[in-house]
Amino acid sequence: MTRTWWLIAIFLLYFTGLLGREQGELQRLTIFFTNDVHGGIVPQKAEFLNPDFPPMLGGAASAAAIIKRVQAQAAREGFPILLIDGGDIFQGTLVGTLSKGKAVVEYMNQIGYDAVVPGNHDFDLGKENLIELIKASQFPWVSCNIYDAETGEHWKWVRPWVIVEKAGFRLGITGATTVGTEHMSFPEHIRGLDFRNEVLSLQQAVDELRAQGADIVVALVHTGLPYD
Repeated sequence: MTRTWWLIAIFLLYFTGLLGREQGELQRLTIFFTNDVHGGIVPQKAEFLNPDFPPMLGGAASAAAIIKRVQAQAAREGFPILLIDGGDIFQGTLVGTLSKGKAVVEYMNQIGYDAVVPGNHDFDLGKENLIELIKASQFPWVSCNIYDAETGEHWKWVRPWVIVEKAGFRLGITGATTVGTEHMSFPEHIRGLDFRNEVLSLQQAVDELRAQGADIVVALVHTGLPYD
């Protein structure tokens, strides 16, 4: 998908007040959301600030500092944090490509991501490489619309959805990967995979998460800017 240039690699999506278990009790949930990181875990020259002497800006260290600061606050004040990513994690930079994405996964492991959805570019080195990244991840990869073309079942290396417990709430997380992956990736990189309609697949996932008692459902959708 089109690369989103991340100066500090992190977007604070929203803070929201939620009703707790006891009537009238408000709970705070903080969601951090990143997407289209594209291996941008090292600082970049911010020429827009000073074209003659551009300062270095952004990267994993800056993002980690922001996240850790809020994580520390959350630990003190007792509110939950959800940290998620919308895919395309490594393609596009030397560190991402030469490490085959492992450097980005190591960073995500250290910072404590809760879930990631595969983007179309995460298949750029083939599904076998993505499988190795998933194996190395200390967080689940979720996508409800990637199926095994032979068995008709969800592709076993990604979960269609997960439920995580945060401060007494059951938070359902699902994801969808653009069907355009079938046209944007080399056929041999996605051989044996079936990318089904995102909307229909997401509705099924949301219904299942609700049936399993999810209090809130979060969808990680990697389908392009007009749709995300």
